[in-house]
Amino acid sequence: MWKDSFAIGVNHIDAQHKALVGCIENLGDKAQKEDPTDFLEALDFLKEYAVQHFSDEEEYQELIGFDERKEHKTMHDKFIQEVLLFEKQMNDFGNSVAIRTKFNSFLFNWLIKHVCFEDQKMKEYY
Repeated sequence: MWKDSFAIGVNHIDAQHKALVGCIENLGDKAQKEDPTDFLEALDFLKEYAVQHFSDEEEYQELIGFDERKEHKTMHDKFIQEVLLFEKQMNDFGNSVAIRTKFNSFLFNWLIKHVCFEDQKMKEYY
């Protein structure tokens, strides 16, 4: 699913974006399985990786003086809240294939939109 057009031209950020796309693809494969164990393990990895990536990206934005860094951080924070909300729903209402598929769709759509539109704004700063 990764396309070179997603790149912003900062090697470590682009590598992280590529890994996040791969992680979400992996979650999509695991969402369709009846046993949610692999999905939950991949979700834990995604949460940790996303938090690290957001921290790295926000640090880079500070370094380059990115004007929209506060708004961008708010988007990152909302993403984490959404992930935690989906996780709560899975715990409260059962970890069904339908919930996992809906969650994976949210992840994919958010990440692609975020990388393709919001993160691309950083290109103007180098």
